Amino acid sequence: MKKGLFVLLIILISGCSEYTEPQESDISVFEQFLSENPISTISPSIDIASIYQPGDSLFEGVLGIQRTQLDIAEKELTPLAKKRHPEAMFWLAKVIYRSGINDKYKALKLLKSAAQSYPYAAMALSSNDEQCQMYFPNECSDQWTEKAQELFAQQAKTGDVRAIYYSNQI
Repeated sequence: MKKGLFVLLIILISGCSEYTEPQESDISVFEQFLSENPISTISPSIDIASIYQPGDSLFEGVLGIQRTQLDIAEKELTPLAKKRHPEAMFWLAKVIYRSGINDKYKALKLLKSAAQSYPYAAMALSSNDEQCQMYFPNECSDQWTEKAQELFAQQAKTGDVRAIYYSNQI
């Protein structure tokens, strides 16, 4: 038993060792990144992990969702959704179908409308989306996956890193 654990430990240690040593190609990529993005130009914002920053129209609504303050999120997102803002419609739909089963149709309508121009809404209606299967099982389809791919491809052409990532994932 002890011998088996020892062998396993040796395998784990030796298996990880090559990943801890910097590779020459990694160093050159990192140096190139630093030359293009000096540390002094990196934003000191505490919200660097978020795509929504204070002052953005969606910031307070999405923050409300993150903090599970759905009443605040709904209050902030509703006026934008009424103006047909696709991202606001997407987030408001998420708030609505999570907060009440009776408003599922309203949430679905918002998602479908947003999905025409917002790839994340289209992806939320794809056949492999778990929440879509849970809330709208008869509406989930590969048609929405194709729409998401199309919209992500358009955004990827502009250099949108998230769009590039998702266009390769779905």
